[in-house]
Amino acid sequence: MIQKHRRKQAAIVAGVGLGVAATLWGMKRWQALKQTPPVSPRSHHAGLAGYFQQVGDWRMFTRVTPNDDQGLPVVLIHGLVMSGRAMEPLALALARDYHVLVPDLPGFGASALPASAPIMSVDQQADVLWLWLQHNGFQRAIWIGNSSGCQILAALAVKHPQAVAGLVLQGPTVDRHARSLPRQLWRSWRNS
Repeated sequence: MIQKHRRKQAAIVAGVGLGVAATLWGMKRWQALKQTPPVSPRSHHAGLAGYFQQVGDWRMFTRVTPNDDQGLPVVLIHGLVMSGRAMEPLALALARDYHVLVPDLPGFGASALPASAPIMSVDQQADVLWLWLQHNGFQRAIWIGNSSGCQILAALAVKHPQAVAGLVLQGPTVDRHARSLPRQLWRSWRNS
């Protein structure tokens, strides 16, 4: 009985220790990420530039390729818990043939949310993209979205169809009829 109690205490102490270590590691990584420039050094060296701009209430960061082709721009929209930095390799791959813009959505990456709107709906984010597009001097674009960025672009296409010359949805979010973890695991296993 005493041995069992000691093992239980040791397991609790080990669990708490791992939790504290993981928290400290996460805080250190978060601080390092906050110090990282919005455009990766490798992408910057390859010609990707970035700039901040005030779009209505939102201070947004945008990456842009050096191709100033006068055709329709291609705009890449990242998914949830990401930033446009995740789209840099695709932007560089498309840069030879297209003028590519990669904004950080409000509240992600280097873009900020105003204190008056700490949470934004999908429709609100679509409206911000519409304002952002006009602010950058374009009326239409070819849009490529990843993950939850697909939802935002679908809302943009419904609310502002004049802004959408083309739409590519890469890895749209979860089927609304299969949002539970067991169903997603089953589908993932079945697809694999």
